[in-house]
Amino acid sequence: MHTQDGNFVQRFAELLSTQHQITVLHVTPDPELKGWTIELASQNEAFGKLITAYYAGGGARVQRLVNRSRAWTAVRQAYRGRPELIHAHVLIDGGIVAMRLARQLGVPFVVSCHSSRYLEGETWRDRPLDYWLANRAARKVFALLPVSKALANGLRKTGMKARLEVVPNLVDRTHFSPPDQLPDQQGFRLLHLSDFSWQKRLDVLMVAFDLARQKDKSLRLTIAGNGDPDLVKELLTRHPEAAKAITLEGELSQSEVVKRMREHDLFVLSSEVETQGIVLTEALCCGLPVVTTDCGGPADLGLMPEDGTIVPVNDPRALATAILEWAKAGASSLTARQERHQRYVGNDTPHQILQQLEDVYREALASTKISR
Repeated sequence: MHTQDGNFVQRFAELLSTQHQITVLHVTPDPELKGWTIELASQNEAFGKLITAYYAGGGARVQRLVNRSRAWTAVRQAYRGRPELIHAHVLIDGGIVAMRLARQLGVPFVVSCHSSRYLEGETWRDRPLDYWLANRAARKVFALLPVSKALANGLRKTGMKARLEVVPNLVDRTHFSPPDQLPDQQGFRLLHLSDFSWQKRLDVLMVAFDLARQKDKSLRLTIAGNGDPDLVKELLTRHPEAAKAITLEGELSQSEVVKRMREHDLFVLSSEVETQGIVLTEALCCGLPVVTTDCGGPADLGLMPEDGTIVPVNDPRALATAILEWAKAGASSLTARQERHQRYVGNDTPHQILQQLEDVYREALASTKISR
């Protein structure tokens, strides 16, 4: 598993623990487990209690699905309390489990939506069972909480019959700030951070960088992330000239991410779909301008021309043109980076998000009392 798995949920739990008593129920595959094995673990975290069921994630698809279902049953049975409200993450599986538990306990539930499947057009409807389950949970939930306006629109297009309230994922802005001084370096340095999944369209990034390098040999690109590096290396072989100016790194800690953002001149996101694009906010808070595709979530940033450029999805020539325009303008000054930081550091703060959640929770609890 990646170390980032579940960090959105953890951030929400830590924020909510300032006002509420929190218990998190969680299931995850364990590559060390075999067959039909389920192992339970319960521990106290800074936000409250965490109950995890580990299940064998190997074998045929049917076996994996059955094991995952058994793992959810195990954590539900291990939880002995009775919450006032359930906040689930992701309609499948979280919303399904929350619906059943809420019905059993007679409490309301809400669901945060992060999944890009609702931005992928009609492709996910090839999974009719998932579609039916998601809609079933959506009809029972008090509110769905998509992380961006684009994701909310995507949910509407799928026909989800639920109240929608946009509540973004938390960005820990306290750690993301501009450098005290600009690094002494040659060339114009681009940065890309991702999990190397297909949605990130690294193939488009490679073509765009190759095209841009043909016109500006000063360009340098750093690619880092927690995905399979062999996938990137294979792409590099297709662009041998551009590869000479590309540095490939593995997964970075938060402090290393901040360091890289402070060292570079432009952040580039080439995704086909993004429900929010947190990494863009992190870059902007470091004073780094961004070039991003029009892939969904980034539209919520309200980018000013001096802070970034949005280009069409899957258009390497447009991406290359935007990169060259920023390179021609040159690296941002310290003053420009500080001003950019100030424009974005105050958006969607923990206090603002907590207030949004509290408003939804109060209405959910009040509606349950009325219905009784």
